[in-house]
Amino acid sequence: AIKDENGVHMGADSMFWNCYTKTSDNTKMFRKSSCIFGCSGRVRDMDLVEAFNPPRRYVGQSTKSYLVSDLVPALQRHLEDGGAGVTSSGGRKIWGCDCLLAIDGRLYYLGGDFVMIERNPYWAVGSGTETAIGSLHTTEGYDIPTRERLRLALQAAADLTPYVSGPFIYDQIN
Repeated sequence: AIKDENGVHMGADSMFWNCYTKTSDNTKMFRKSSCIFGCSGRVRDMDLVEAFNPPRRYVGQSTKSYLVSDLVPALQRHLEDGGAGVTSSGGRKIWGCDCLLAIDGRLYYLGGDFVMIERNPYWAVGSGTETAIGSLHTTEGYDIPTRERLRLALQAAADLTPYVSGPFIYDQIN
């Protein structure tokens, strides 16, 4: 995903695998009211994110307040009720999925322990993370359209890692 003056642009591959078979019939990116989730990890957890309905946002509520007080806790409850995650050695539930979250022109990383970190100006999740971030880094500052930079990053990850494959999908939110 890339954050620029036009909002947040996100791209995703379509590869799912379970150690024995792979398919590219699904999506890893979901538009939910005024935000976009881009996910990687356990398919069950991603299915639950796709089925998630974000809570209503109060008029005048800041982005951070909404995320910390409403959206992330509601997502945690939804995932737990749906049987997502695994229990860590410390007894805590850890989500089996990492997400990028685009909202209000901002880009956040949401980790398996529900840590939320704002990322600027780009970030990636999944098995192609390092390759995609490297590609986004090397194309930064060049006169390359944002969507093309995303395509190049996804294609680099597909070419250099075994668990990334098209078709690629794209979305943008301001």
